[in-house]
Amino acid sequence: MTVTAPAALSLTPDETLHALFATREGQADPYPLFHHLRATAPVHRFDRDGNWYLTSFDGCRALLGDLRFAKGPTLLPPRYGIPEERVEGTRR
Repeated sequence: MTVTAPAALSLTPDETLHALFATREGQADPYPLFHHLRATAPVHRFDRDGNWYLTSFDGCRALLGDLRFAKGPTLLPPRYGIPEERVEGTRR
């Protein structure tokens, strides 16, 4: 999948996240895709991994400061596009 800035405008939020995480083009130049996601879905739940993605500084700051969203000692959600062995290395 080749993703260019104009093509990014027609992507759904799930397609945009897929392009960011699972394509060489998205990893080489993620900024048009980040901009598109921030403009169209600043808070989005990705269907492929069930995780929520926030794309604004203010949204991330509010979430990180809210104790209702604190990470438990064993909670580490799956990450789409990242091999499980890399995730395992981040567990405590």
